[in-house]
Amino acid sequence: MTNPEQPKEKAKYIIERDNADSPALNDHKAFLFSKSKSLLALPVQYPVWFYEGVGEDVKNGATVTPEYRHKYYGQWEGAYIFGLSLTKGIWLKGTLTHGEMYRKVPEPVYEPQGAGQALSPPYQSAAIKRILYIDNLLYTVSEKMIKINRLDDLKEVKSLYY
Repeated sequence: MTNPEQPKEKAKYIIERDNADSPALNDHKAFLFSKSKSLLALPVQYPVWFYEGVGEDVKNGATVTPEYRHKYYGQWEGAYIFGLSLTKGIWLKGTLTHGEMYRKVPEPVYEPQGAGQALSPPYQSAAIKRILYIDNLLYTVSEKMIKINRLDDLKEVKSLYY
């Protein structure tokens, strides 16, 4: 940055999902940046809806006809891994998850007398809490596991469940 008083946007990446969120918005330790590795990684999560008769996430503007109604609410939980360079800008190298691609939860069951509180089944979160690297390995940490991937191609090396 040549002038901190007048920053200029050089590159950006938009996660084109409704209600996408990241713990990095509130926790500066949740994301990883390394100038030497040309790396930016952050945990991301967003809701998805599953429909009877369709069987998978409806995304990218797909149309669901009225005879299908939502059956499950899901949550995609993972990490977006980006490459960075002054000449190429920012690009998505890939995404990582801890477990199933989507977590399916039946439609909420509400408490009696209209308390409005949804009751959810117990669930061990697969949301990635921390991302770090050692040498050329990328480590992602959630409540259920630590996953190790290679930095160059993001291929999985090992998963450690606890």
